[in-house]
Amino acid sequence: MDIHLLPPSVENINLISCSLDYALHTRALPRALKDCFVSNNRLFGSVGLRTLPEHLVFLDLSRNRLVGPVDLTELPRTVKTLDLWDNRIRQSVVFFGQLPPNLIFIWFHYIARTNQIAELRGTSTENVERLGKLFEGIPLQNIHIE
Repeated sequence: MDIHLLPPSVENINLISCSLDYALHTRALPRALKDCFVSNNRLFGSVGLRTLPEHLVFLDLSRNRLVGPVDLTELPRTVKTLDLWDNRIRQSVVFFGQLPPNLIFIWFHYIARTNQIAELRGTSTENVERLGKLFEGIPLQNIHIE
């Protein structure tokens, strides 16, 4: 199943471990999408987080073959969780802006450290301790606010 061909009115996608094997284009996701769980597939390509549907709440892209660059400067205001762990993201600096108010976490790492991200740099008004909780697995000394 190609998630890019779903009608724009689709709000939930749950295709975990379905052997999906194609390039992910976030700009082609259904515009009404709120929950998207497509972990443990073979999705590849770059992670276009600037073109996510504006009402998205949960996005799980973990355990795929996605690469960078990752840009967290324009996440939808509704996002609560963003799972990117166990992909192939290699990036020295990930930039972030003002983070969504209801954000719970963004996972780049879990047990498997397949993503390689050296530091996070941003302009958020969040305190560093909260950012450490939001960016699960990234050491506090690697999170910088300008």
